[in-house]
Amino acid sequence: IQINNSKRIESEISVVNIGNKATLLDANQSQSDYMAASANTYNVQQLSNIGGQIKTVYAIGDRAYIIEGGSLTILDVSNPAKLIRLGQTESLSYSIQNILFADNDNVYATDQAQSLRIIKVSVPSSPYEIGFYNTPGTVFDIFVVAKLAYVADGNAGLRILDISDPAL
Repeated sequence: IQINNSKRIESEISVVNIGNKATLLDANQSQSDYMAASANTYNVQQLSNIGGQIKTVYAIGDRAYIIEGGSLTILDVSNPAKLIRLGQTESLSYSIQNILFADNDNVYATDQAQSLRIIKVSVPSSPYEIGFYNTPGTVFDIFVVAKLAYVADGNAGLRILDISDPAL
């Protein structure tokens, strides 16, 4: 087996490219386990791409939300071979850094100061900010259930925010 290149994605797991196939391998596997794993590889093909400096992506249903430069871009990905830009945020006074959560109405992201930003995306052609919350810590993750946002705020702990009023 000729390995073209590999990339470790966790301390014990690597992605190995064999020809035009890729497989996930456990670094603790024996040689015979490795040979068996290589038989279960997948053909990976690029279907499309979109330019720009892409920092993060979040996909849900037929939409993908990407951070392109410092703006949020909404894509229609219903046909993966032909991506369609649906909309992008206007010039912002801050740069969006990371998308943490999205649903069909809102995207929850962090800015360069690691504060929480809520962007309305229910009309994909014209997304806009509807809420902002500057936490005392650094926002690392968020999960939204109904009108509550559970925010992992680094050293400042877990914060539960009421997001029923978009003006936060």
